Amino acid sequence: MLKVELGGETPLEKLLVERVVACWLNVYYNDALHAMRMNNITWAESEYFQRRQERANRQYLQAIRTLAQVRRLLLPAVQLNIGAQQVNVANASKCEQRRLSLETSSSTA
Repeated sequence: MLKVELGGETPLEKLLVERVVACWLNVYYNDALHAMRMNNITWAESEYFQRRQERANRQYLQAIRTLAQVRRLLLPAVQLNIGAQQVNVANASKCEQRRLSLETSSSTA
């Protein structure tokens, strides 16, 4: 279900989506494992499980960051020619694109 929600058009995106899903499963597996054993483990074992959880969470967040970065880089560069002004928008976020289009429309009005 998560894999379907994240989608992925290019082969690279599909691989990164699979990585995000695998890391998500690892995070929740480690959480469940630690929760099941919480009452019957020593302090050292608890530290071990917490380190596993932290490592899994870091890997998950890194996979999400990488997917987001690749998707940003795959956005097409946009060039707007309005009157005498030229606005180049290359891989800008939607907020930046909206701000630039508002600036351009307000200056031409």
